[in-house]
Amino acid sequence: MSDNSASTAPGSDVASGAAAERVTVPKSSLDFFSSAAPKLHAYVRALQKENDELRAQNASLRADTDILDSLSDFVAALSKTDLSYKQFMELKTREVEEAKKAQAEKDKPLRAPTEPLPPLKDVPPALAAKAASAAASSASDAAASPAPTAASSASAAVPSSPSSSSSPPPVSLRIRASVPEDLEAITAIYAAHVLKGTATFEEETPSLEEMTRRRDDVLSRKLPYLVATVADESGAESVIGYAYANLFRARSAYRFTLEHSIYLHEDWVGRRAGVGRRLLNELLGLLEKAGYRHVLAVIGDADNKASVALHTGAGFRHVGKLERVGFKFGRWIDVIIMQKKLGEGADTTPKETLPCEAAAL
Repeated sequence: MSDNSASTAPGSDVASGAAAERVTVPKSSLDFFSSAAPKLHAYVRALQKENDELRAQNASLRADTDILDSLSDFVAALSKTDLSYKQFMELKTREVEEAKKAQAEKDKPLRAPTEPLPPLKDVPPALAAKAASAAASSASDAAASPAPTAASSASAAVPSSPSSSSSPPPVSLRIRASVPEDLEAITAIYAAHVLKGTATFEEETPSLEEMTRRRDDVLSRKLPYLVATVADESGAESVIGYAYANLFRARSAYRFTLEHSIYLHEDWVGRRAGVGRRLLNELLGLLEKAGYRHVLAVIGDADNKASVALHTGAGFRHVGKLERVGFKFGRWIDVIIMQKKLGEGADTTPKETLPCEAAAL
């Protein structure tokens, strides 16, 4: 048995040696892989770059295809007309030029009218004839003196030539404190705005008694309630507008801030006779003199350009907009809020002397 065990031992050594020879890597092979690895990396990167380029080319081809489709649509549309390409492009060019001209016309500043304004309805015939005669006399004087002095030009309330101004013939306009006898005319003026306009959000016309009560409330606070009138040759006056101010809010901290209202007879709206401007300026002067610091204009309807322009010219600035808060005549209406500083405004502390005798004219 000892001989058999002795004979198998060498065989075991041979087997383990063969296994060792199979897993051994020659040094030359290691050197080969070490030197080949950078080349393999470079080759892989080149393949990746080529793949990216092919993708970019495919995207470019797709864009070119979209352009060709658009051109095909254009050619198809052009083929349905009797126009050549040149005629088609000329037509489009003319359309663009016409659109530019239309926009330029819109952007032009407003100019004074070249024709005289129509006659005013509320001016008595005798007074209108007298105004026309005075205008003709002024025109002849202007022809005789083509170079008037600055002082004489400034003193002329209404230019003689209608083509050089948008103002109507001069009338005997007067701004004064209202009296009870004015209330019928005031009620009629306001009723027209209630029934036809959006400057007020009232929908039912107030009675004479109600308008009397409202005026009494204003006067009880010693605030002004003014009217604008024109007179005929006999001196009889017609009320053509009115304006007043009242507290913006009833709470005491609002006592230096007022809200005002101004309404003109419908025949005098847009006449450019300066009635609204003079009425508003007279009202603002009384309020400032009385010691109030701010006045607000709450303008019904953002499309009320005339009222916005009137208040802008008087020094009001836009401070707010209430969107679609009123519903009248079947549509929603915005409200514009404008504000004007009176005197020193909020720059100084006011004196505790309000209300004042502002209504005593």
